[in-house]
Amino acid sequence: MIQVVSTGDDEAVLSFGVGLAKRTPYRVYTLTRPSRVVVDISTPYRTVKARDYFLNSRNFNMGREPYTTAVLRPVMPPGTAYGALQRLFAGPTQAERAQGLRFVSSRATGFSKLTIKKGIARVYLTGRCGSGGSTFTIANEIVPTLKRFPSVKWVKIYNALGQTERPTGPSDSIPECLEP
Repeated sequence: MIQVVSTGDDEAVLSFGVGLAKRTPYRVYTLTRPSRVVVDISTPYRTVKARDYFLNSRNFNMGREPYTTAVLRPVMPPGTAYGALQRLFAGPTQAERAQGLRFVSSRATGFSKLTIKKGIARVYLTGRCGSGGSTFTIANEIVPTLKRFPSVKWVKIYNALGQTERPTGPSDSIPECLEP
């Protein structure tokens, strides 16, 4: 499961959308005490834990570092870095949001490609891109998420047009649209 979204509350009927990484069987049943509906999604594949980094809004608002907090997410190998980014874009859980964690999208809607070669991860964002003048952007979440992988030393983030400030060489890079 990648994401669960509440799509509405109409006449005491709650609606949810569930995003899955791939087509998989599931069962829906009701339980009592407490009354609830359960969606049981089978996972016949092995997962490993990856760390995603989200904005810790409480720390950020107080000017207290670190501004990000790591959370563990299940991802399917061998594409663990790709899976970690998918889970990052899914955002924090409701419990994590209650603890002040937030996903800062910087107007990006996702990513179209991730490559890792010679220690450099290249992430191609989709959608619009903008910092809104903030010093904290999606780059502050993507960079530590990817640098947790031993194969990644540098992270270059590209906008939807394929542009980044430093496309070559051993350095991190962001597109101009993520500058404050």
